[in-house]
Amino acid sequence: ELETINQRLEQEIYERKQTEQDLAKAQARLIQSSRMAALGQLSASVIHELGQPLSTFRNYLAAAELSKAGEADPKLFIQLSKVAQRMQNTTDELRAFSRPDTNKVKQIDLNLVVNNAIRLTEDKLELYKVNLKRQLPESPSLLEGRMQRLEQVVINLITNACHALIETPAPQIKIAITEELQSWLLSITDNGLGFGGQSPEQLFEAFYTTGTQGNSLGLGLAICTAIVSEHHGEIWAEENPAGGAIFYVRLPKTYNEND
Repeated sequence: ELETINQRLEQEIYERKQTEQDLAKAQARLIQSSRMAALGQLSASVIHELGQPLSTFRNYLAAAELSKAGEADPKLFIQLSKVAQRMQNTTDELRAFSRPDTNKVKQIDLNLVVNNAIRLTEDKLELYKVNLKRQLPESPSLLEGRMQRLEQVVINLITNACHALIETPAPQIKIAITEELQSWLLSITDNGLGFGGQSPEQLFEAFYTTGTQGNSLGLGLAICTAIVSEHHGEIWAEENPAGGAIFYVRLPKTYNEND
């Protein structure tokens, strides 16, 4: 009986070891699958994040080639340098995707964030013949944050608004900043197609897109949500009563980075 029991125990031990090995292999495959999924999403993010500055870069190069007497305006080279630096900053940021962000927040001007984003989307605004209106405070709209990250939010929102204005006879975008007690409220309003009956909440899901141009990866608003969350803010969208859409971003003036 003892021999039978020992044999049974040996068989159970063998089966348990085999199960553990199978589980370890399954976990390894799961980790690899997760890494590949993360790599795919990261690659899509790289394409999305670099698309806008590359488009601006090409436009500046075209302007330099078409300049009078073949001499480019020195200002163009300054702009090219800025766009190239932005692309470098983006790749550096994505390279650090898997590492904790060691860059500390600092006091920045939300007015400057908006103006920089508008300058980087000038090509799209001109392409779609958009009448852009700014309603910004006369004094700096100071808050704690990361300048380039917030610029990307505004760039994405302006770009989305431009795409929504393709079929609008007199396209308009209004960008406003309103001061609240402990925060700033940024609004970007367009008179475009609106949400087409879709729920505004769906727009902020990764890879969800209503784009018809074939150039939208559906990451823009998901990235915006992530960046705004990093700044302890909130982002949402509403139908524009006059037609079109309004996107809101509320950002606290100060926050504890360790919260």
